Amino acid sequence: MNVALDIVVAAGSKPKVILLEDEELLSGFFADWIHECLTDADLAVFENGDEAWRELCRTRADLFITDELHPGMLGTKIISRLAKAGVKCSILLISGGANYQIPPLDDRPGLKVEVLPKPFSREQFQHKLNLLAGEE
Repeated sequence: MNVALDIVVAAGSKPKVILLEDEELLSGFFADWIHECLTDADLAVFENGDEAWRELCRTRADLFITDELHPGMLGTKIISRLAKAGVKCSILLISGGANYQIPPLDDRPGLKVEVLPKPFSREQFQHKLNLLAGEE
């Protein structure tokens, strides 16, 4: 299943995906699932919110996948900063667990955000990527 993001990617270039997940086992699963959906993706993986933020400032990402809870900046804080900076990006926000309430997100023009609560399956993850791509 190859997902076509609704962000226009220049001909011949690969979609840039930034993954922020501090649990090594989960980031491995997510990386595999991303490559199943986006076979030609240029994937950068970060364990710390501050490091991911610096990369998001340095380069344009087509897709940002972030856990809410991790060292450094929270996922929702990064999303708010992206919105304030006028960045256009698709975002998959993974919640911190069944009992964790995602704080309200600021107005976010240019950002397309889907929330995925833990626990979830590979199929649910891929479904959210399809929603971000406008395929479902």
